[in-house]
Amino acid sequence: HGVAAVKTRSNSWRMLRDNEKPKRIAIIGGGTAGLALAFALKKLPTGAEVVKIFEKKDELRPGVGGGLQINGGASVLSRLGLESELAAKGNRVTRVVSRRVDGSQLLEIDIPRLFRSTETSRDTLMRGDEPLQLSIMRDALQQTIADSLEPDTFQFGKEVSSIAFGPSASSPSTVRFTDKTTEEFDLIVGCDGVKSKVRQEIVGPETPFYSGIKIQYGVAERTDEGGMRKEALTDELHQWFGEGAYALTATYGGVDGKRF
Repeated sequence: HGVAAVKTRSNSWRMLRDNEKPKRIAIIGGGTAGLALAFALKKLPTGAEVVKIFEKKDELRPGVGGGLQINGGASVLSRLGLESELAAKGNRVTRVVSRRVDGSQLLEIDIPRLFRSTETSRDTLMRGDEPLQLSIMRDALQQTIADSLEPDTFQFGKEVSSIAFGPSASSPSTVRFTDKTTEEFDLIVGCDGVKSKVRQEIVGPETPFYSGIKIQYGVAERTDEGGMRKEALTDELHQWFGEGAYALTATYGGVDGKRF
């Protein structure tokens, strides 16, 4: 079965076959997606010999981004060997409560009960009696995966300027960087976010447009004195639905044992 698609200089696409597993892989972007992909490529028998992450910033910056809720992702990373690390940093979530803005309840989900309801979810989303449903700050998840990778996986301060695709699917493509250096790879994966340079190189320039949706979020560290949420609610996600608006409150595990 195909594991990836490759683009050639003639703008044609073809799926890679099993006997064409890429040996040298470049991942553009050091966010959680790029880190998770690199970890999986190194951990699983993919045939990859060189996996490099190119990040345009000089470091993986702490304190950037908000909180994430992960269940399927937590299951995948746990199966790859990061279960104990995720449990140490993440905040376990066992309940979801949804309400209207007037306080009347719309929905309540008992997550362990839900995950136990089918054989598939029991096998993939449970570890014993504990659900693999975590809330975790983005930088804590990023650090968890980064700490499990070899330091030479990362190439910091490397911003892509262009990509030159090979003449055929079996020939390497060249990544050019703004520091005038180049490297050749069998597979180039874009994990460089909403303003992806890789996507632009593949599909051409795009003009962003306003969707009409605004997102605002705030993060505050939970101290020894507590915080805005009661301790008894830290394993719950609370949602509110109003006319054209939605709100969520949650507790998230962070770096160095902090909670937010």
